[in-house]
Amino acid sequence: MLKLPDMFEDPASLGISANNPALELTVKVININHGRNADIAKRCKTLAGYSAFVAKFRKLEDAGVERAEAVKQTLKYCRDHNILKEFMGKNSSDVFNMLLTTWNMDNAIN
Repeated sequence: MLKLPDMFEDPASLGISANNPALELTVKVININHGRNADIAKRCKTLAGYSAFVAKFRKLEDAGVERAEAVKQTLKYCRDHNILKEFMGKNSSDVFNMLLTTWNMDNAIN
């Protein structure tokens, strides 16, 4: 389980009582990577598709395929195998751009 307050500064340093946080959120994290929690993937085609997408992308990157080419090949693979077809049809350029963008905390703050 992940707890939101654990991701931030000590509440006491912010003048907030640790016994009475302003917000408490507990999240159950479920691993949906390929080969994990197959029962969930069987019940949710979208999660199964996402898992297959990520697995294919990682496999290509692990094989040394350049990131942009790995994204292109993964998108083509999904189209050819009817994986996330509707979503990819509408959002493939966004997916492509997102996977090529490296998130940086300093950039996000500034």
